[in-house]
Amino acid sequence: MKKYFWILILTFLILSCGSGTSYETEVSNVVFRVETMEVQGGFGYSVFVNGKKFIEQKNIPAVEGNQVFKTSDDALKVGKLVVKKMTESTDLPSVTKEELKALGVIE
Repeated sequence: MKKYFWILILTFLILSCGSGTSYETEVSNVVFRVETMEVQGGFGYSVFVNGKKFIEQKNIPAVEGNQVFKTSDDALKVGKLVVKKMTESTDLPSVTKEELKALGVIE
C-alpha cells in the first residue's frame, strides 16, 4: 500500500510541475532528466538516465506523420509522462493518443 502511495505522489509531482525546458527526478538512485529542444517547426524532448541520453523524440509519439510539439511545455509534459512510465516498469515506455489528449497536447 505504501508503494502505491508514493507512486501516486510521484505521478502528481511529475504532472503538476510548472512549465520550463527541463525536469529532473531521482527514483531508487536513478536520475531521470527530460530536456526539451527546438526542432524544425516546433519542439521535441530527450530523456536522460543517469546522464546518458536514452530517448530522443523529435516528433509527437502515437500521431501519424512527423508532427512536432507546438510548444516546449507540451514536449516537457509528454517527456515527464515517459519518465513516469519508465519508473513504473522495465518495458520501454509508450504513449497513446488518449494520453496525449488528456495532457492537452492534441485534440
